[in-house]
Amino acid sequence: MILSTEVLLKSNLDNFLVIGDDTGWIIEENNVSTGYHWEILPDNSGTYEIIEDIALLPATSLLGVSGYKIWKIKPIKIGTGTILLNKFAPGKTDSPSITDSFSIIVSDKKSNNLEIDNELNATVGGWSSFHDLSSEEKALFEKAMISLKGVDYVPYSVSTQVVAGINYRFKCTATVVYPNAKPYKAIVQIYKPLSGDPVITDIHKF
Repeated sequence: MILSTEVLLKSNLDNFLVIGDDTGWIIEENNVSTGYHWEILPDNSGTYEIIEDIALLPATSLLGVSGYKIWKIKPIKIGTGTILLNKFAPGKTDSPSITDSFSIIVSDKKSNNLEIDNELNATVGGWSSFHDLSSEEKALFEKAMISLKGVDYVPYSVSTQVVAGINYRFKCTATVVYPNAKPYKAIVQIYKPLSGDPVITDIHKF
């Protein structure tokens, strides 16, 4: 697949960027007159950096006419990362009304199967089907989640993707830690690098 220099990133999909060739764009409709606002939440993967944050306002003073928020993303290191965009209602800062998740997969060259690292013979592949957790996958999940407080996540199924390391998507039953809280379904995405500890890259309801 040949990627253009300027790449529109899409939520809930894998977005491929090539170091030195591509710049990713995230574009969200934004209406400042309503009081709603977007907040961007990058991860700590180090695979990309946000190089521009642009507010594109409408060329009219009429109320209710939308503009756009635009973020430009530069790939800087081979691997995978995630960007979350949260849209908050007026006066809200802790409970977004919309969350968009962008999966970023960075390579250093363009090829048909997007080789990530020839020395490691690793390529970006598709996600496996969901399956029951092995003892190793359960241990990895518990290690990544050990510092997360406030919500209990119990994994019951997992899908994997080989990159420069392994991505995991765990289907979980989640329960906020307070009396009579109702459980809900969530996906916890974890990245395990080739060396180092696993890290949480995304959590969202489904």
